[in-house]
Amino acid sequence: MNIDWRMIARPQISNLLYRLGNKTDKDSIIIFPHVPKTGGSSIRHALLKSYGYSLNLDYENPPVYGNEERQARELILQDKISKKRDKYLIKYNIIYGHFPANRYDSLGTTVKKAIFFRDPVNRTCSHYFYGLNNASLANDSSTKQTITEYSKRPFIRHFYENYLAGVEINQFDFVGITEYFDESIELFNKIFGVEIEHYKKRVGKNNNYIDYLNEENALSSLVDSQKLNQSIYDKARKRFDDLWNEYN
Repeated sequence: MNIDWRMIARPQISNLLYRLGNKTDKDSIIIFPHVPKTGGSSIRHALLKSYGYSLNLDYENPPVYGNEERQARELILQDKISKKRDKYLIKYNIIYGHFPANRYDSLGTTVKKAIFFRDPVNRTCSHYFYGLNNASLANDSSTKQTITEYSKRPFIRHFYENYLAGVEINQFDFVGITEYFDESIELFNKIFGVEIEHYKKRVGKNNNYIDYLNEENALSSLVDSQKLNQSIYDKARKRFDDLWNEYN
């Protein structure tokens, strides 16, 4: 479902936020998929403060590789979006959340795309430990697997591919890299002409992943399982470098 984080956070946010974020450019909109465990929660808070009500948070039906029910639901959502095209373009400057990069393509050629990527071994470990440490996921089958078993699951091996949904890296107007978080926020601001704040990226308890993987004799297995994600990440790094050089 679409979550209105503004209502949840209302007691902590000044009234100024509710006077900000009016839609100014009715012919342009930023589509920003939040790839899990890439620093996206920090980004969400920064976008919320900067864009206010012109930010739409979409966390409905996150993509899961090979899940036919999710794929069918995605087609229904895309059809609904296409029928509400004018509403989206008039009301919102940016849409952010767990959705595939092609969900809003029906909004037209004025769509701008943004995304963050993270080293896939680190991202996989972060996702794995999040499941272990999150009580609400205690019954998830992934919490009963070793890190090696978890990394070989199809939806983890195809994680970036699933969020890209056929969109090429060079089609993104902005690509951020978690390992260069501050520089990425600076680049986002330059590309889109905004000033979102540099919120400190949250760091999980188990962040020394290489040492952990070596202790578990799992590093080589994890690297092997993440070859497809690594290939996409390498392209993302190049896109980030190219954009950085262009705007600096």
